Amino acid sequence: MKKLTLIISCFVMSSLAFSQVDLGYYLPGNVTFDPTIPTPASIIGHQVGEWHVTHDRLVNYMMALDKASDRISLEITGQTHEARPIILMTITSPKNHSNIKSIQTQHIQLSEPDKSAGLEVKNM
Repeated sequence: MKKLTLIISCFVMSSLAFSQVDLGYYLPGNVTFDPTIPTPASIIGHQVGEWHVTHDRLVNYMMALDKASDRISLEITGQTHEARPIILMTITSPKNHSNIKSIQTQHIQLSEPDKSAGLEVKNM
Protein backbone atom coordinates (compact mmCIF):
# COMPACT_ATOMS: atom_id res chain seq x y z
CA MET A 1 0.00 0.00 0.00
CA LYS A 2 2.86 2.38 0.82
CA LYS A 3 4.45 1.74 -2.57
CA LEU A 4 1.18 2.48 -4.38
CA THR A 5 0.76 5.74 -2.45
CA LEU A 6 4.35 6.70 -3.25
CA ILE A 7 3.90 5.95 -6.97
CA ILE A 8 0.66 7.94 -7.15
CA SER A 9 2.24 10.86 -5.28
CA CYS A 10 5.22 10.89 -7.65
CA PHE A 11 2.93 10.80 -10.68
CA VAL A 12 0.82 13.71 -9.40
CA MET A 13 3.88 15.78 -8.48
CA SER A 14 5.55 15.20 -11.86
CA SER A 15 2.39 16.10 -13.75
CA LEU A 16 2.09 19.33 -11.77
CA ALA A 17 5.73 20.19 -12.39
CA PHE A 18 5.40 19.89 -16.15
CA SER A 19 2.02 21.58 -16.52
CA GLN A 20 1.78 24.79 -18.54
CA VAL A 21 2.00 27.97 -16.49
CA ASP A 22 -0.80 30.47 -17.09
CA LEU A 23 0.49 34.03 -16.72
CA GLY A 24 -2.99 35.53 -17.20
CA TYR A 25 -3.27 35.99 -13.45
CA TYR A 26 -0.25 38.33 -13.48
CA LEU A 27 -0.62 40.06 -16.84
CA PRO A 28 -3.69 41.91 -18.06
CA GLY A 29 -5.26 40.39 -21.17
CA ASN A 30 -6.18 43.62 -22.97
CA VAL A 31 -2.64 45.04 -23.20
CA THR A 32 -0.28 44.87 -26.16
CA PHE A 33 3.41 44.55 -25.40
CA ASP A 34 6.34 46.07 -27.28
CA PRO A 35 7.68 43.33 -29.58
CA THR A 36 11.23 44.74 -29.38
CA ILE A 37 11.41 43.91 -25.67
CA PRO A 38 12.59 40.31 -25.22
CA THR A 39 10.36 37.96 -23.28
CA PRO A 40 11.79 36.19 -20.24
CA ALA A 41 11.42 32.84 -22.03
CA SER A 42 13.53 34.05 -24.97
CA ILE A 43 16.48 34.83 -22.69
CA ILE A 44 16.02 32.57 -19.67
CA GLY A 45 15.01 29.51 -21.67
CA HIS A 46 11.66 28.74 -20.03
CA GLN A 47 8.41 30.45 -19.06
CA VAL A 48 8.29 32.35 -15.80
CA GLY A 49 7.14 29.98 -13.08
CA GLU A 50 8.06 26.76 -14.90
CA TRP A 51 11.42 26.47 -13.19
CA HIS A 52 13.71 28.38 -10.87
CA VAL A 53 15.69 31.20 -12.47
CA THR A 54 19.40 31.09 -11.82
CA HIS A 55 21.22 34.31 -10.97
CA ASP A 56 23.25 34.35 -14.18
CA ARG A 57 20.15 33.97 -16.36
CA LEU A 58 18.35 36.70 -14.44
CA VAL A 59 21.33 39.04 -14.91
CA ASN A 60 21.43 38.16 -18.64
CA TYR A 61 17.74 39.03 -18.91
CA MET A 62 18.26 42.35 -17.11
CA MET A 63 21.10 43.18 -19.51
CA ALA A 64 18.93 42.30 -22.51
CA LEU A 65 16.19 44.60 -21.19
CA ASP A 66 18.74 47.38 -20.72
CA LYS A 67 19.86 47.06 -24.36
CA ALA A 68 16.30 46.89 -25.70
CA SER A 69 14.68 49.79 -23.85
CA ASP A 70 15.41 53.48 -23.38
CA ARG A 71 13.39 53.29 -20.15
CA ILE A 72 15.93 51.08 -18.37
CA SER A 73 19.43 51.76 -17.13
CA LEU A 74 21.60 49.16 -15.47
CA GLU A 75 24.47 49.74 -13.08
CA ILE A 76 26.64 47.13 -11.39
CA THR A 77 27.13 48.45 -7.86
CA GLY A 78 29.27 45.66 -6.43
CA GLN A 79 29.66 41.94 -6.07
CA THR A 80 28.37 39.34 -3.65
CA HIS A 81 30.77 37.18 -1.66
CA GLU A 82 30.27 34.61 -4.46
CA ALA A 83 31.47 37.18 -7.06
CA ARG A 84 27.99 37.66 -8.53
CA PRO A 85 27.13 41.16 -9.71
CA ILE A 86 24.86 43.30 -7.55
CA ILE A 87 22.74 45.27 -9.98
CA LEU A 88 20.83 48.52 -9.69
CA MET A 89 18.15 48.64 -12.39
CA THR A 90 16.39 51.98 -12.85
CA ILE A 91 13.13 51.87 -14.79
CA THR A 92 11.57 55.23 -15.62
CA SER A 93 10.68 57.47 -18.54
CA PRO A 94 13.43 58.65 -20.92
CA LYS A 95 12.80 62.21 -19.68
CA ASN A 96 13.45 61.18 -16.08
CA HIS A 97 16.60 59.27 -17.08
CA SER A 98 18.10 62.50 -18.39
CA ASN A 99 17.15 64.24 -15.14
CA ILE A 100 18.06 61.41 -12.72
CA LYS A 101 20.67 63.32 -10.68
CA SER A 102 18.20 66.11 -9.93
CA ILE A 103 15.52 63.56 -8.95
CA GLN A 104 17.98 61.79 -6.62
CA THR A 105 19.02 65.09 -5.03
CA GLN A 106 15.39 66.07 -4.47
CA HIS A 107 14.63 62.64 -2.98
CA ILE A 108 17.49 63.01 -0.49
CA GLN A 109 16.31 66.50 0.43
CA LEU A 110 12.76 65.24 1.01
CA SER A 111 14.04 62.60 3.43
CA GLU A 112 15.76 65.25 5.59
CA PRO A 113 13.21 67.44 7.41
CA ASP A 114 15.54 70.41 7.90
CA LYS A 115 16.29 70.57 4.14
CA SER A 116 12.80 69.82 2.82
CA ALA A 117 10.73 72.48 4.61
CA GLY A 118 10.61 74.88 1.65
CA LEU A 119 11.03 72.31 -1.13
CA GLU A 120 8.32 72.12 -3.76
CA VAL A 121 7.33 68.58 -4.79
CA LYS A 122 6.77 68.17 -8.53
CA ASN A 123 4.92 65.36 -10.24
CA MET A 124 7.26 63.58 -12.58
